[in-house]
Amino acid sequence: MKRKILCILLTALMAISLLQTVSVNAADGINIGDYVQMGTYYGVPILWRCVDIDENGPLMLSDKIICIKPFDASGANTSGSHGRGYYHKDTQGYWRQDSGSNYWADSNIRCWLNSLASAGNVDWACGNPPDNSHVWNGYNDYADEAGFLTNFSKEELNAIKQVTQKSLLDGYEYSDSSNTRNPDYHQYDHHIDKIVQNYDTAFSEPVTDKIFLPDAKQINAVYNNSGILGDKYYIGEPTVQCVENSEYQYETEGWFEAGKKWYSWLRTPDACQSGDPVRGVDPHGDVFNLIADDGARGIRPAFYLNLKTVGFKGGQGTVSKPYYIDEKYSEVDVVNIGKYVQMGTYYGEPILWRCVDIDKNGPLMLSDKIICLKAFDASGDNTSGSHSRSYNEGFYRREYGSNYWADSNIRSWLNSTDSEGNVNWACGNPPDDDHVWKGYNDYASEAGFLTNFTRGELYAIKQVTQKSILDDYEYSETANPDHHIYNSDINDVLQNYDTAFSEKVTDMMFLPDVKQINAVYNNSEILGDGYYIGEPTAQCVANSEYTDSSLGNGNKWCSWLRTPGTEGAGTAGRYVDYNGTVISHGYYSTDWIGCNGIRPAFYLNIETASVISGSGTEDDPYVVNAVFANWKQSVINVGEYLQMGTYYGEPILWRCVDIDENGPLMLSDKIICLKVFDASGTNTSGSHGRGYYIYDVQGFFRQKHGSNYWADSNMRCWLNSLSSAGNVNWACGNPPDREHVSYKAYDNEAGFLTNFSKGELNSIKQVTQKSLVDGYEYSDSSNTINPDYYRLEHEIDNVVQNYDTAFSEQVTDIMFLPDVKQINAVYNNRSVLGDDYYLGEPTAQCVANSIYTNISFAAGGKWETWLRSADADYCFNVCFVDYFGWVYSTIADDGSRGVRPAFYLNPETAVFTNGGGTEENPYTVSAETSNWNEGISAEIKEIQEEDESLIVTAEIESFLENAENALCFFAAYDENGKLICVYCKDVPLKVFGRAESLKLIAPLNTASYKLMLWNNDMQTLLQKPISGEIK
Repeated sequence: MKRKILCILLTALMAISLLQTVSVNAADGINIGDYVQMGTYYGVPILWRCVDIDENGPLMLSDKIICIKPFDASGANTSGSHGRGYYHKDTQGYWRQDSGSNYWADSNIRCWLNSLASAGNVDWACGNPPDNSHVWNGYNDYADEAGFLTNFSKEELNAIKQVTQKSLLDGYEYSDSSNTRNPDYHQYDHHIDKIVQNYDTAFSEPVTDKIFLPDAKQINAVYNNSGILGDKYYIGEPTVQCVENSEYQYETEGWFEAGKKWYSWLRTPDACQSGDPVRGVDPHGDVFNLIADDGARGIRPAFYLNLKTVGFKGGQGTVSKPYYIDEKYSEVDVVNIGKYVQMGTYYGEPILWRCVDIDKNGPLMLSDKIICLKAFDASGDNTSGSHSRSYNEGFYRREYGSNYWADSNIRSWLNSTDSEGNVNWACGNPPDDDHVWKGYNDYASEAGFLTNFTRGELYAIKQVTQKSILDDYEYSETANPDHHIYNSDINDVLQNYDTAFSEKVTDMMFLPDVKQINAVYNNSEILGDGYYIGEPTAQCVANSEYTDSSLGNGNKWCSWLRTPGTEGAGTAGRYVDYNGTVISHGYYSTDWIGCNGIRPAFYLNIETASVISGSGTEDDPYVVNAVFANWKQSVINVGEYLQMGTYYGEPILWRCVDIDENGPLMLSDKIICLKVFDASGTNTSGSHGRGYYIYDVQGFFRQKHGSNYWADSNMRCWLNSLSSAGNVNWACGNPPDREHVSYKAYDNEAGFLTNFSKGELNSIKQVTQKSLVDGYEYSDSSNTINPDYYRLEHEIDNVVQNYDTAFSEQVTDIMFLPDVKQINAVYNNRSVLGDDYYLGEPTAQCVANSIYTNISFAAGGKWETWLRSADADYCFNVCFVDYFGWVYSTIADDGSRGVRPAFYLNPETAVFTNGGGTEENPYTVSAETSNWNEGISAEIKEIQEEDESLIVTAEIESFLENAENALCFFAAYDENGKLICVYCKDVPLKVFGRAESLKLIAPLNTASYKLMLWNNDMQTLLQKPISGEIK
């Protein structure tokens, strides 16, 4: 097991780029023809050359062909571009399935070039990996190779600019069986000086990459710069290592060898053929085409250099002495009001966000524009949620949609990572064509909004629990006297907000409420007059089914808030109209106004956000690192132990019990507590209002004994909550209080996730997985059981049974209980884990803190543990493993069963700091993103002028028993706050209690300074920089 270094999150000082004082500063630019050394391949450094400078900055092209690879493999998976293109032999995409695809966006080569995945784990977007069986003659397959970006250091990755650029499309890309070619397809010409042709108007789409192959326009630019770069520089030459490692070898000696010209791919398709030819440069300089699965052609990757984040520490920019990337990198951890951040995409375009306020939750980010038009909530007769409540028992909500934020369609969509058609609509009424006004902008079949963000971007979004105003009739036929008072004036919109009828709701993404939009208005001096009023993007207007002469053209438009119009009938929603008035419309607002805009918001998590480029302006926004923490990958094997989190004041020990498609499955080594799966209760807003019908009551037994429905169970809510004591949101509406459970209540306990540090939470992978559903889950009074209900078998080796086809739904969790399939996997791994490891055993703290007692319930003995699987022909029985190893079921509100939680470890973000993976010496995860050592002190003792410089005397003292040398950074700033110099020096700290005096040099025009200390692992040694001003 490799030891992992802690991820570094530098302070705002480092966001300005800590560069040593050397001959080249990246901010001064790089010239066409200059060389930079970055990354390695086949064990040797990669040399890059600046071949052009355009609107994206310096275009860097690998100096040589670094490897031979096919552009895209053949394959019959038609989920991507292999299911599109030229129609032949009754098959759409026939030639692509036969010979690979020329569609850049899901090509194998693009996936590999932009991947940080380990060997064998690259995600092949088209679904057809480039393995030996699917590339021409098996030459140079790379399905099991690590992603190309793994060959770069974090500092080098930080120097690569992520760009969205034009990608030409095959003329038949989106045609049907008629093979109607797009008339604007890119015209073919093989001459290098003529290949641009109709490029500017050609059929295309935008694609966002870090690394890419040059296209026709970019290789033409290289040719046009031949006067600087050299004649025929645009034609590739393989490196020695490229030739040596290629499975393809040309039969005629002297053709394919280092120093000779060879074929190299472009990313441009031959747009008028059959969907499989791709353009490339041949050894003679012609721009030819070849079949995509040809494994005899070269890869000459390119990227744009980010001048705002890169620093060069040496070299002269020549081929023999190229520039090198500086050893330090920078990130921004402070975002001020008015600053812009680019994160995520929608309708194929990046989303621009702006910091509009900073409150107790941190920087509030609001989308700069209205990104789409959508209904707040659909009409519908499913009464499992808010459509059964409010005025006239929810009649108007069923007719016109609900203004209840917590189960609204828009909240469900904004916070979903589910694929198309699989978003879980909490109210039970999807926003389909039949249930939004005139069918405008229905989104029931759309993928969840969060699917538009990278993993790194999602890490930058802070999950917050915040106030949500309620309709005055929300839980009663009588108006609540504390309802929020309506006022349409943005100045006075708050009214009695602080004391208004409300509840707490936890979200990642949300719509602003009246208080937050009022804060935007109050910050108008920074943000601009009228900024709180929405303005749609061009893509929003172009994709809207609703049209209006005032929609678009830079005009303001209406945008939803999440605050209800509390004096209506449960349907009125508040929104900011195009005049800036905060209004609501009567009985039919939420469904009727499918023409209102969506302007989502979130809180930026400055502790996890990794901003790698930009200056925070509208034209140059901050860009969040799309591959946050992927540089430090942790590997764990089945049987190994990990220590993470605490419970009852003791560390929790976890064990890797299986590795499946979601990664390493971690199960708590012991039962950590006894708890009910779900409490009894008569709140029927969730699953307690569903299930088996008896005594004229739907869900009668659930109201008496709790529910076996995992998705809104008390257990799931607690396991996945970060809420403080007494504030966990019980999704079913029935808290596990003393009156409704047997034995120990936990309604006043803090959420389970509060027992984990930030670094530990970052190590847990959020997954969407199968959840078995009771056979009567959605039945009516007829009690018709779903024929595919799960059949429970009691033997552990037989519990899977009809699992794969059983009645189920997808649920997204961070923490969960294992289900029957997962516990079966634990049993199947008994040769590694031990014969009865799947049986639970309580910790001493579990026994000591339990109200329930039994002579057999003791530390060291086996005990019964909950699974999350429903016994699917009982609406209130939940499966559990008993102390003999059988799988039985019991009522959900039984408080004598054990909790043995599970999660999937995220090896791309987990940072192991200690341990050997054994039970006695488990791995531990970094408790924070950086460690503070309070045993180090630093002080500036004296500053004197000498020989046109300032001499700064600093004193560093260590009180650490095993201190090593430290690296001291002294950063100097001019009167405008601009970084003008960084002085670096080693500090010996081996002697305990000894103070070391350092002489540091700074320019005469230094107005302020910061001093920082780092250890050999680049962990900061001071809680905060030593800073001051020079008078």
